[in-house]
Amino acid sequence: MSVKRTLLFNASKSKPTLIDFDGVVELLELTPLLERSPSHLSDAERQRLALGSALLAQPRLLLLDDPLILLDRSAKCEILSYLERMREELPLPMIYVSHDMADIERFADHLVMMKDGVVTAAGPLNVVQIAPALAARGDAAVCLDTVVGGYDGRYGLIILRLKGARLLIPGAPLRPGAQLRLRVAAGDVSIACEPPRASSILNVFPARIKASLPFDDAEVTLVLALETGRSGVPLLARIPRRSFDALRISNGIDVFAEVARVVPVAVPERLLVGPSTSAGGIRRISADTRNEQQSQYDDERQS
Repeated sequence: MSVKRTLLFNASKSKPTLIDFDGVVELLELTPLLERSPSHLSDAERQRLALGSALLAQPRLLLLDDPLILLDRSAKCEILSYLERMREELPLPMIYVSHDMADIERFADHLVMMKDGVVTAAGPLNVVQIAPALAARGDAAVCLDTVVGGYDGRYGLIILRLKGARLLIPGAPLRPGAQLRLRVAAGDVSIACEPPRASSILNVFPARIKASLPFDDAEVTLVLALETGRSGVPLLARIPRRSFDALRISNGIDVFAEVARVVPVAVPERLLVGPSTSAGGIRRISADTRNEQQSQYDDERQS
């Protein structure tokens, strides 16, 4: 059967309650594939067909069991963008099973960790990220959900809001009011006991030490709560053990967290805008430029 007939065959016979055929075709951009045979589709296109078939069954819950594990990097990036659209546009709870922390950081609102069939931790993503099991990892990090507040064109900085605090990160202009998830690695956060008087670091926040976890003989991982708004935003800092002792750091003391580097988890296409055109309007960044920027972000995360 063609892609179209395959979708219709798998569609629920009752009235659509989640999304109809035309909605699936638009959401997953299946129009160019409808008359083709599934056997002539690429791996990524087959995965889009599988997602469309699942959605047309009008599920109340969607289980995604490592859906990207067999895809190469190019196909994986393609499917990730469609999964993001599904997550944002459909009122559909999704359980996403994965061993890849990068995927988890990109999608998860609530994280459940399991080992040998037993739940070892559960809660909001950034809360579980500061739990010992993840904070002790070499690639420990915390994800922060921010809102785009504006753009400093003179210095090429995106202005982000985070529960009363302001962050500045380099990058292309993004749509104001949009949500952007950031990844802050523990190794990119340092600690000062006094307000820095002069520093090249743009993002410095008052914080409180909540816990200290041994990492190895040379380093210690600190669990911080940023003093931004009524509830502290969690963060991790990995510092030399010598500094830990020299600064006499202990749980409960107030410090300043210096965030040297912040990386967007992903930059969805709809958020990107170009510089003002000669007519004063805003143009979208070209596909080539967008892919190049996304590749740069991906490379940064893996470096």
